[in-house]
Amino acid sequence: MTLGSCAMPALLQYLDWARQHGVDPAPLLDQAGIDPALLAQPEARLGGEQFQQFLLALARVSQEDTFGLQSAQHVQPGSYSVLGYIAMNSDNLGQALERAMPYEKLVGDMGRSDWRFGPKEAVLRWHCQYSHPQVVPQMVDNVLASWTGFARALLGQPGASPSWVSLRRAVPADGGRAHQQWFGAPVQFGAEQDAIGIPASLLSQPVVRPDPQLLPVLEQHAKRRLQALEQQDDLPMRVRVQIEAALQRGPVRRDQIADALGLSEKTLQRRLAQCQTQYQTELDRVRLSLAQRALEETEQPVAELALRLGFSDVRSFQRRFKQWTGQGPGAYRQARRVQA
Repeated sequence: MTLGSCAMPALLQYLDWARQHGVDPAPLLDQAGIDPALLAQPEARLGGEQFQQFLLALARVSQEDTFGLQSAQHVQPGSYSVLGYIAMNSDNLGQALERAMPYEKLVGDMGRSDWRFGPKEAVLRWHCQYSHPQVVPQMVDNVLASWTGFARALLGQPGASPSWVSLRRAVPADGGRAHQQWFGAPVQFGAEQDAIGIPASLLSQPVVRPDPQLLPVLEQHAKRRLQALEQQDDLPMRVRVQIEAALQRGPVRRDQIADALGLSEKTLQRRLAQCQTQYQTELDRVRLSLAQRALEETEQPVAELALRLGFSDVRSFQRRFKQWTGQGPGAYRQARRVQA
């Protein structure tokens, strides 16, 4: 599975947190291959692998195991452009959540929200798509904390709180005090799901200063942006399909993939750049996906796997795999066996 893309505001909140805590983000952006010029382009998008690599670098440098939670406190409804504005112009909190949810992809492909509305409360479950064990807890913390802050801002009620919070992550170093303080509700760590419960009484509360007449305009704009994003995303997906097929036959070349798609190499490069990606990034995504699948599901020797994925030698593969996941291939395979 590849990690898709994300909107620039998803990154900016972490940059704000890093600067406030004395961490220079420039080297972290460089490690993740993120061009600093993109920070001034609110409509730009990052590759999901780049975003995960940045968060991993931030986790290692900061040595802070609640930075995801803390970064969420920089988020406001307007931070996420049209999705936020749709929520801000809904009648009440419940409607805001229902109307905003279909456009979650505009913020990014970090994961998927799943709402269940009952008579006494709504339950929001979030399923993280990212893979690195140091990144996932921070991402989950950030998303659930962001939704909580988002709801408070919409209602104009800083003290509004969920009825409960459950997190799969381990108890943080502070014993959970920061989580308890932010959510203002019981927090269970080591739970079976990442979720929050929102009382029905809050769902019926009116949003501060809505303008319902704007909603149709905003939703049409969001639909157009979502459609354009899905069309843009289609080319990287087709590139990955061709790369995976080519790897079954032997070494893969960029000109070979361009020919298979009916494009020149130059056109392929240009159109991938318009999608905020490049050929090498898509090749690495396919290699990572195939490597993870082989390590989890087969006993194929690592040396054979490296050759199959087009690496010149096993050491090159081992180094690259560790960059992708934070673990060498052998350690990754062993960890998945233990989990199983």
